[in-house]
Amino acid sequence: MNSAPGKKALLFAMNTSDSATLVDRIAETLEYAGYACVVCDYAAENGLDPRRLSTGISRTHLTLSDRGLDSALWFSDAVYQECYGDDIDFPALLALEFSRLMDDEVPSYEHLHPESGYRQQLRGFASRCEELIRAVSPDLVVVQQGGEVLSRIILSKTMKVGIPWLLSETSFLAGFLLLDPNGQHFMRGCNQIDRDWPGWQHRSLSAAESATVAHFVERWRSGRQSKYVQSGQLSTAVSEFLRRDGPLLFVPMQIARDANVHYGLGLFRSLGDFYECLMDSLPPGWRIIFKPHPMDTSPDQWRPKKHPRVLWADNVNIHDVLPYAEAVAVFSSNVGFEALLYGTPVIVGGKPWYGDKGLTIDVERRQDLGELVARAPQWGVDERRRDLLIHYLVSEYLVAEDDASAVSRKLARTGADQIGLTSPRRPFSEADPDFVGLQVQRLHNYAGLARFGLGHTEIFRQLGWELGQPSLERPLVEKDWPIAWVAGQSPKLVSAYALAAELVKTGGRVLDCGCGTGFGAWLLGRGGLRVTATDESPARLAYALRTWSHRRVRYAQLSPLEIIDQALDGQTFDAVLLVDRLSYVMDPGALLQSLWKVVAKGGVLLARVIRPEAAVVPGRACPLHLMAQPDLQSIFGRLPDVATRLFFFQDNNAIYLQGGREFEFQWILVEKQAPADRTDSCAERLARLLPGSFSIATEHSIGGLLGVLARRRRRFFPPRPL
Repeated sequence: MNSAPGKKALLFAMNTSDSATLVDRIAETLEYAGYACVVCDYAAENGLDPRRLSTGISRTHLTLSDRGLDSALWFSDAVYQECYGDDIDFPALLALEFSRLMDDEVPSYEHLHPESGYRQQLRGFASRCEELIRAVSPDLVVVQQGGEVLSRIILSKTMKVGIPWLLSETSFLAGFLLLDPNGQHFMRGCNQIDRDWPGWQHRSLSAAESATVAHFVERWRSGRQSKYVQSGQLSTAVSEFLRRDGPLLFVPMQIARDANVHYGLGLFRSLGDFYECLMDSLPPGWRIIFKPHPMDTSPDQWRPKKHPRVLWADNVNIHDVLPYAEAVAVFSSNVGFEALLYGTPVIVGGKPWYGDKGLTIDVERRQDLGELVARAPQWGVDERRRDLLIHYLVSEYLVAEDDASAVSRKLARTGADQIGLTSPRRPFSEADPDFVGLQVQRLHNYAGLARFGLGHTEIFRQLGWELGQPSLERPLVEKDWPIAWVAGQSPKLVSAYALAAELVKTGGRVLDCGCGTGFGAWLLGRGGLRVTATDESPARLAYALRTWSHRRVRYAQLSPLEIIDQALDGQTFDAVLLVDRLSYVMDPGALLQSLWKVVAKGGVLLARVIRPEAAVVPGRACPLHLMAQPDLQSIFGRLPDVATRLFFFQDNNAIYLQGGREFEFQWILVEKQAPADRTDSCAERLARLLPGSFSIATEHSIGGLLGVLARRRRRFFPPRPL
């Protein structure tokens, strides 16, 4: 059957064998319906994936990244919006990750800061998605999951471009595919089941339909089927436990980080919270079997305390336990639906797709859980509703593999019907638990203050949050690893600070704004200058004090705005130095205007900025602002009392007055008007230094610096005795 001649489908696959297998099955069914399929893996970590060779050469295979996701371009918010617009609410996409936070826990620095490496990576992934979708120009996009961050980005881009889409997930039943044109089954109120059920629940099955359902249930039970492969042998311990006296509660467990757990949270704050509440409220005389999820390999999965009436059954088959269970308690596990096929009462703590349909005992208050368990054996499963739901699943919702007509019916619900279903910027945020919205608001509050130029510490203080150590800075606190850093950074960084030292007379006052770990400030102090080095990070400054301290260097924990607010005790400086800092502040023009006030007459403001063409590269953070020479001329041109403005350039460790070659950095020197009796200027000294090129002197060689560093390491970090 060829129901879609000349049409093309783009299917995204995660980097797991299960995901690849599922996508290939979906592709085969779409190809049977006449679609040409393009399969796109998230990433190929080690080149071509051999699994793809087994599908033959008729199907096109792509990757979003051929060298792993970390090799994607990094985009600042400003650069991303310039290229693609403000089309994604990135904080809202992180919803699934917020399920792991406690109520009083603040998201990590990588989540909070709008310009963290993680957030920039996500923008790079988003840019790649949009470029690929537009290049392939498919008639249909199939996205896996829907709750994961990367899946939501793909869906956002698909909706932005206006292409019909389907969300895929592992099917409830063997031999079927789950393709939803409205939202994933775990997104309550947004999926096709919830949209269809109000009309379907009042239907009646014909005799033939009832017979078909009965045959299906019998085949499922006799075949001992389940969503996941089950154990084939009943252990002695489980067999003995099943024969004991007392009603039995069966608890099939889930993976705490699954999306279907996330979307069911609210009444219970976590999956472990549900299990703990279940244990605490278990009625007297009841026994309970916990069966861990077969795919859960987490070392920190929840486990019950040892008790004679509690059994942890690692490898039990649900078909061996369900006939003995008076009730089944699930958060949102698919085993709850499978228990209904046995006619077993099901207690639900979350929001599974089969819940709230008159078939399950839905927990509405935590304190009622014990009573619901005690009364569960008297609950009778409504077989009419159950059979109607089964008939709906196999005839309308799920797609039998290779059933082209079922695919056509499903595709008929895409396109125009999806417009207005959810926001492309925040896909399916309306299905997130309420507490997630509070965490998303935290990210927006943080970003609002960050855009004023406040540092991480100051933002936490203003928002009244307890400051934890940012993950970005933990290596600076937990261990000392500067040799590799110096070896990698020195050629470019030493040249920058050596040049600054040459431009200021010995004994001159220098403000090193954004000194980082203090390496450059130490070089200036070693060269005879009096240095005030500022940074907003307590971790970086603590590292600088213990590793790059010098008698002529004073370190101060100040953000760029605080430098001006505190006015540094009324000081002025012969030079204000901004090495690779200007592109990383929210408002570079405002910062320059403020710093210009502390430049002494005849002093200089010296800034190094990465060249735009060299800034956006795989694996490196992107500056907030990409500034070419016209941009720098514009913002520096607003400074008053300027005597000289001069541009020059840097390529690795060499600095040139002319930029007629490939270079990585551009420099700008702005000198303030000097007193009338001034006979020498920084611009003149620079002109003498740069008749051709300036390179670091012998005393600033890498070998010499590493020797100094090794001696300092032995002083501050003596070797531990064996």
